[in-house]
Amino acid sequence: MQSAEAVADGAWMYGWMNRETTTIAALWLVAAVAVIACEATPSADDDASGADTAVIGESGPNPGDSVSTKPLSAVGGSDKTGNGWIDWSGTKVTPEILKGPQGGQHIWVSARTRNLHPKKARISVTMFVEGPAGDEVVKPGTVEMTATLKWENDYLVYTGLPAFVKEPCKIMDKRVRVELSVDDLYGVHADDKAWITPIWTGFCQENP
Repeated sequence: MQSAEAVADGAWMYGWMNRETTTIAALWLVAAVAVIACEATPSADDDASGADTAVIGESGPNPGDSVSTKPLSAVGGSDKTGNGWIDWSGTKVTPEILKGPQGGQHIWVSARTRNLHPKKARISVTMFVEGPAGDEVVKPGTVEMTATLKWENDYLVYTGLPAFVKEPCKIMDKRVRVELSVDDLYGVHADDKAWITPIWTGFCQENP
């Protein structure tokens, strides 16, 4: 039979071991909670990814809207009715100077753009005759208009802008530079230029 002192010592030892076990279990519980909390906390990369998704959306950007993409434009022509797109990036471009219904003359000009807002774009076209003495603006000068661009084949397009020609005989068969400028309603700007050699089949004073 154990003495009272031995019993007391045993009870003390049992209590100490119980306290140690409880302390270790508590420490493991705290560590597990900390790991779970770290895994649940979003990182900076996760935040950035979420921000991009919020900007673009499931359906993608609207036509003409783009994220971090340079605005682009290209100047070209149209057919005789002012419809369609004719590429003017070649080395020998010969659009015809056409007679308008009110007695004037013009060359059809078209604009192709990317990464601009399609509504209320301001389009301007200026033509210059290039010569040894310098460049001369084709009269009557710059043509400006505000229009809505149409989404066609991955481009925002406006076709059939009449670049007026007051004196067709002065620019026929000569090197003419066509400068295009497009600004959307948010002030985003794009421009382009092309070189053409206009054809005129009408009457000229010099003709025999």
